[in-house]
Formats: sequence, C-alpha cells, structure tokens
Amino acid sequence: MKKHLLTVLLIAAFAITLLPSVPANDYEDPYAFELQFTDVSDNDTFYEAVVWAVQESVTSGTSDTAFSPELTCTRGQVVTFLWRAKGFPEPKSYDNPFSDVAPGSYYETAVLWAVENAVTAGTSEETFSPDDTCTWAHILTFLWRANGKPQPLQGGITVDWEHSWYKSAVAWADSTGILGVDREDFDPERPCSRGTTVTWLFHDAVKTVSTVDELANAIWPGRIVYLEAGSYDLTAWAETAVSEDRSPEGGYVRIGLAADGYEFQIHGVSLLRLRSAPGAEGKVKLIAQPRYAEVMSFADCDILELTGLTLGHTETGRCEGGVLRFEGCESVYLEHMDLYGCGTYGIETRDVGRLTVLDSVIHDCSYGMMQLYSTVYAEFDGCTFRDCQEYVMLTVNGTAAFFNDCVFKDNTWGEYGAFLSCSDDDQTIVMFSRCALEEKALQELAAMSSSGKHVSGDSI
Repeated sequence: MKKHLLTVLLIAAFAITLLPSVPANDYEDPYAFELQFTDVSDNDTFYEAVVWAVQESVTSGTSDTAFSPELTCTRGQVVTFLWRAKGFPEPKSYDNPFSDVAPGSYYETAVLWAVENAVTAGTSEETFSPDDTCTWAHILTFLWRANGKPQPLQGGITVDWEHSWYKSAVAWADSTGILGVDREDFDPERPCSRGTTVTWLFHDAVKTVSTVDELANAIWPGRIVYLEAGSYDLTAWAETAVSEDRSPEGGYVRIGLAADGYEFQIHGVSLLRLRSAPGAEGKVKLIAQPRYAEVMSFADCDILELTGLTLGHTETGRCEGGVLRFEGCESVYLEHMDLYGCGTYGIETRDVGRLTVLDSVIHDCSYGMMQLYSTVYAEFDGCTFRDCQEYVMLTVNGTAAFFNDCVFKDNTWGEYGAFLSCSDDDQTIVMFSRCALEEKALQELAAMSSSGKHVSGDSI
C-alpha cells in the first residue's frame, strides 16, 4: 500500500486544484446573514433580495458600507445582473459588434450573451448604449425573454392595456408574483433602481413548489427551488404530460422512455439547486414507478445541488433503473440525501468533474451502492451505505474517490460479487479515512492494495 500512497496523494491534490467548488449558501434564514450596508435594514422589502444578490455575486455594494438601493440602473448594469443571476453563462461567440462596449469591461460578456440569446439587442447595429437608463418595462422584458418568453396568464394589471411591446412581459411577471409590492403602483416608464432590480431577479431565481408540474417548470439556470413536504410522483406527472402532449417551460426537463415507463430527465441546466423547503427536510419524497427507469437523471449540467431530498422507486425487488444518474456534468453537490432501492445503484456517474456527497444515506439498492465512471474527483463525508446487495457494491473506474467518516454496514454480495471493483489506471484511486468497514470488505480491500491497486485507508 505504501508504495502507491505518494502517487495517490499527488493525483488527488492535482484533481482538487482543477475543479470549482459548488456553492452551498444557506437561504433558509437570510436574516442570520449580516449585511455591512448602512442603507439596507431587515425591515426593507428588498432585504432578502440584497442578501441573495450579495451571496450569489449578482452584485455587491457601491462601497463597503453602501448598497445604494435607490440608485438608478443602466442597461449595462441590468444585463450584467441578469447574466450573473442565470449562472454566468458563456456566449458562443466573443465577436463584439458594439463600439461602446469596451473589451474587458465588466458588462462585455453579459452583453454578448444577452444579444446572442435575444434577451435584448443594441440600440443600433453598432451601439448598445450601456449607460442608458433602464426602465421597469425594459428589465421585465429582458427577464421574460431570458426565461424563454413564457405564456403569461390573462388578466392582472395589463388587462386594460393597449398593445405595447412590453405587455406580455409585464403580464407574465405579474402572474408569477415577480412584481411583489411594486404591483400596485406599477409604472413601465419608471427608472429601475438597484433595490427593485435585485428584488425582481430574486423573485425569479428563488421558487417554492409543491407539485411535480411546478417543479418541472421551475427547472431553470440560476434557480434555487424549494420543495414543500410531500410525495412527488415523477412517473404520474410524465404520463399525464405525454398524454396531454405538453412540455415544461424552458426545455430543461425531458421525458425519457424506459423499458417499462417514463423517466424524469434534466438536461443542460447550470447553477440549479433543488432543496427541501424550510422545515421539510426528510419529508420530501421523489418517486418513480417504472423499475427500469432512473428516478432522476441529469445530463450535461454545470453546478448542481440537491439537499434534504428522499428518492427511490415505488416497486421493491430487482430492477435495472438506478436512483440518481449524472452524465457529462461538471460539479454535483449532494447533502442530507436519502437514496433507496429497489434502484440498482444509489448513484451512477459518467464523465463528471466533481461529486461531493455529505451526510447522506444510500440503502436497500438491489445491485450495489454506486458506480463511478470517469469522475475526476468524488468525495463522501459522513455518509452511510447499508443493506445493499447483490453484485459489486462499489465500482470505481477512472475516478479518484475519497470516503471520510463513512459507515458501511449490512451490505451483502455473493460469490460472483465484490465490495469494490476498480481499474488499474493512475486515474483510479480509492481512499478510506476513519471509515467503519465490515470485516469481509476490509479483507478484500487489503488484498487489492497488496496486489497493486490504488486502494488505501487507515484500517486497511
């Protein structure tokens, strides 16, 4: 074991330096966060929004002690705030057609993204006018377009309006509650202040849902989605959506087809956080009925966080579908999760940059605990793996996997199974630190370490 330890540590250190960390900010109690701004108090209607904006790096203060909530926003500022709120997406092209958008300016990338995605255009073919004042109508139109121009509900404050270029945007914002207290005295021509801008962006970015339909429509870049307590039948929702030939907004949720039913799939979203609502941790259950479907799968996503959720299949026994699957994702963060069978595996990863799992449980899976393929760095802290069966409990190929203070108990595998299967390449390393391991597992790991595998631990 010792002859491989230096190689293992160097590989691990190199992997860690390459990867971004996943933000895990706590929005359950924004009043516990101490703002340094003397012009923002917890009695202000925009207080929570300012906390969110600072924590999410949407904007900071105009000085160390001032946020300047009444200061008017420009086109360049609003587009930048919106771009940051959507997860800092990269434009496909950096060709800049605007003479008044200086290369390297704080708003250059945001402007290029906004124009490329038809969030807004320039004021002419060669000018963007980043210093022009942004009105209430402008910001809501930018936000509406950035959300894919969703169909607004009828009525509301625009019911008697004549046709205008911003009517659909304002009607949508009104129907979704984005306007908040500004609804009563709405004026489309009013200059938008910093306080109002971050408030409306906050109302768009943080959603609370209680049904699968609301969850599916809330999946969007930059979103924090709180799930109220209850059972969310992903399969029943998918069956209804297919029968009614309707798709959720944005195209980030897809309905896949498994051998025996439908599968809830999330594609191409960045900076998405799914969390149990305050007081609902352990009471949010996401379920799938088909035994051959993943409960939830993610593909080509960048920065995901799932916290305080329970996921599993309704059917017991053997099956081919796992619980959580991640493919082509950059950073995945799981905390206080309960993942259970009859899913074949609790977690499956392929081509993932970083996987972090904290204080979570994987149990009663029918083939094993996890399969980790081509995942640069995977870390498990304070997790429990129990009552899984029958084949290889843990498969690690092309992955650096670290288990700290984890408990493995009551897992069973037969003659043709194993506790761990891992490849011989230098990208595959498995380390156990301060873990509780069953005697059979310890014996197998010690044999693997002696045979030259990159497997190590303080008890092995």
